[in-house]
Parts: sequence; C-alpha cells; structure tokens
Amino acid sequence: MFKPVALLVALTAAFAAPVALAAAPSEPTRIEHRYLEQLSYTGTTQLVRALDAELVQGDGEVIDSLKLYFSEYSLWNLQAAAGLALRSDNREDLVPLPAGSYFTSTHTRLSKDGRILALAAGKGGQLDALRWQRGGKLERLVPAAQAWRSGVSDMSADGKTITGWLLADKNALPRGFVWTEQHGFSLLPETLSVPLAISADGTTLVGDSYRGTLAMLRQRMAVQTFENEAPLADNPRIKRWEIVGVSDSGRRLAGFVQLANAPVWQGFLWDAESGFVTQAKPAVLRHKGKGTPDLAAFSRRVLAVAGMSEAQRLQFLQTDALRWHVTEGLSTLQANASVAGLSRDGSTTLLHAHSGNGQHPLWQLTKSGTVNLNKAVGNDDAYLNLLALSEDGRRMWLTVNNDSGSHTVLLEDARLPAFPPALSVIAPQVFSADARRMAGGGYDTEQGYPTLHWTMGTATPQQLNCPGEDRSSSRYVLSGDGKVVGAGQYDNGLAHICLFGPLP
Repeated sequence: MFKPVALLVALTAAFAAPVALAAAPSEPTRIEHRYLEQLSYTGTTQLVRALDAELVQGDGEVIDSLKLYFSEYSLWNLQAAAGLALRSDNREDLVPLPAGSYFTSTHTRLSKDGRILALAAGKGGQLDALRWQRGGKLERLVPAAQAWRSGVSDMSADGKTITGWLLADKNALPRGFVWTEQHGFSLLPETLSVPLAISADGTTLVGDSYRGTLAMLRQRMAVQTFENEAPLADNPRIKRWEIVGVSDSGRRLAGFVQLANAPVWQGFLWDAESGFVTQAKPAVLRHKGKGTPDLAAFSRRVLAVAGMSEAQRLQFLQTDALRWHVTEGLSTLQANASVAGLSRDGSTTLLHAHSGNGQHPLWQLTKSGTVNLNKAVGNDDAYLNLLALSEDGRRMWLTVNNDSGSHTVLLEDARLPAFPPALSVIAPQVFSADARRMAGGGYDTEQGYPTLHWTMGTATPQQLNCPGEDRSSSRYVLSGDGKVVGAGQYDNGLAHICLFGPLP
C-alpha cells in the first residue's frame, strides 16, 4: 500500500541509527499479588484487583448477551471483581461488591483525583451501572424499574457526570442515559443508542445511533462468529465468499463461494456447532457469458436450498454518529458513521465513515471543519485505529492497518511531523493525557526486553526494569500526567505490579 515517501525515509533512517536507552532515575515500588487496572491522573491512586478468582461458566451468558448488543465495542469485556480496590500509600479500600461479582474493566472510569469510581458490575446474570466514592456506599445510577441491565461508558473528570447505556428488557435495543450528582438519572434522546465518550466538564457527549432491529444484531453476531471461525480462510480454490441469510436462531448461515479458477458460484450451509452441512443438491451457478451473472437471483436460490425465507436474508444494521450537549441537545455528526473518539475538552470528534465500497476512512471533526485523516497519513485504503487523542484534540497516535501490515504514526494538527526516532526501539501501548508521553515494551536490545518510557522532545527513552524480571511487562498503565508507569506481570496465577515514578 502507498505510504508517504517522507515517512518511509524517516522510518529507514530511524531503524538504521540505534537509539540509546537511559536508565530509570530510581528504584520502583513493587506491589505483590495485584493486577493493575488504572492509575489516577498523578498516579498516586491505583485501581487494583486480585487474580485469585475467575469468571464462572454462568457468567459467559452475560458476556454473550453484551456481545449481541455491543459487538463493535469493548463494553462486553467482563473480569472477576475479586479484590477490586483503590490503593494509595499502601492502603487499600475495597469496592463493596458481593463475592462472586464481575465488572466491565475496559469501561471502568476513575476520577482525576482518584476518589470516585464509575463501573458496571453484578453477579448471577445481573449488571448495573454504579458509582462509588472511596469510603462510601455504592450508588446505583439507573432505577431498577428502568433497566434489565445497564452499564457505564464514560465519566467527567470530577466524577459528577456519568454517561452509559441501559437495556429495558431482553428484547429492547440499547438506550443512552446521563447521570449527574445534582440531578440524578435521565434518559438521553431515544436515538442515542450507545453513548461512548464524554467531555471532561460533562457537558458534551458523543455516541452511536442504531438504525435497525434486534434481529439484525443477532445476524451480525452470527456472521462475526463465522468470521472468527474462518472456515473458508486460506483456501486457494475460493476467490471470494458471501453470506446471504441467517436462521432466526443465529446458528445456521447460508452463503456462496466463487471459485478461483472457473466462473462458478456454489452455495453452502454452515452450522455454528457442526460446521458445513452436506446438501443433497447445493445451489450452483455456472456463468458462460461476459460480465457479472445475476447474483441476486442466485442468492434467492441459495436461501431456498438452505430452507430459509426472504425474511431471513442478511440485513446490515447501520449506525449514525451523534453528538449531545447539555444545552444544545442532540445533533447528527454524520450518517452512516460510528464514533471513534472525543477529546476531553469536547472540541474534537473522530469518527469512521462507512462507505459503500467497504472502506472506513477516519474523519476529524472540529469547529474549523472536517479533515480526512487517511489523506493526512497518505493511505486511503488503510483502517486507522485510534490509540490516543490529546485533551485538546490537536495530537493523536494512530495504528495504520493495511494488507502489508501495520505501523504507528503521530499526527499533530492533522499533519505528519518528523518521525520520532524513539519509535524504532519502543512499541507504544499507553499514553499521557496530552499524548506527549508514552510507555510500552522495548524491542530486542542488549538489555533484553525492557519496559520503556519516552517523552516527546527527548531523544532517549528511559529503560524501566522491575527487580527480579528479565523481560518487559505484560501489562502497562500510564498516569494522566505521564509521570508514573505501572508495569505488571502475570504468570501462572500470580501477579505483581512495579510502579515507576514520578519520572522527570
């Protein structure tokens, strides 16, 4: 795929010239038998949990349910909540959850001062959006009569405004809500299905609106199961494949393949439990003329042979990207798009536009206008994944994914700056709130695989080694100010954390 010549030259130069590593300024604090979830803005408070409990088989039903409604997001990521606590100065205050609870770790939020926690947690099939002030009692954000299940998406910096989602019952599409310390719970406009991010002051939030039905969500989950199983992957005899219909249960999928070496299309039926189903007379299309055959008519034959009706034809649920402001109300940012990020000052929104040709360009929306970030990185065909967005929206780190692999780039004011040589030795994973500091694993060096910390404007990353370790961390967390790195290890059921900092 095409990449800017300047970027390729910079990459070559960076890898040709080795970058020295600087030693850490002080010994870290090692915390035994704990797994690190988050750090407060200055790193003085840590959200930790134990690893002596696991999810039970029954909890999988909750995960599957959340995947059905939110498969495009990380809202379904559950972890056992054993030992979940706020820790500072060697003191831990446990979150008052009952034994056997789980929580949605990816969307748990910690206030800037480290005193307030917002999370979704439950046990035995329940899941509720909750708020907890250290030393106090749990607050339920959504009235019990309003929701079968509910969860948290994001929280303001002071912890006084929280946005999230709820499911009124098993057959309802998700609905957004906002909770404030002053006014309590209120529903967002009905079209705002999934709030995803809120500004630091709690006045602006962005999210996605579902245009579709629960049946479409079930179809989407079934197709994703098929794609994850990848039963047609790496088959040289197949040029392409397409899913045509999904059974009401979501267990069976009907589709067809196009052969690679002949103008022939053949239908198939796939079962999620048993794999491909043998059909006595599968639908076959042999095209002898020029141009494209009538695949619409062929699709109807594939459905009929599979025993499916037109009502079971695959339909794609669509999303629109929306914005809500506390005084301005609801507005559409872009139809046929999904939200990718919001700067904490609320000035900049990132979204993926869903084009008809299968591409999903990343757009940056500000008061100054709209910028196609794929153009900014010089790759129209790549899928850009947001790693970090600065609080003012001017700086962002992206992963550029295309057929030839992936690489990380930095954009400042929607332009590529000079390539930072430090990226030749560090694989960045976590970033400070201003996106000027990062931490991650080190590539193979004479020092092994150290944890590295780097600040923009400096040529040399800092090497951080936890006592007793001979390789880098399997878990990285960075404080909002970027001056404290939490590096964690997990091995055979045991865990520990090394806290480095404050770093210069």
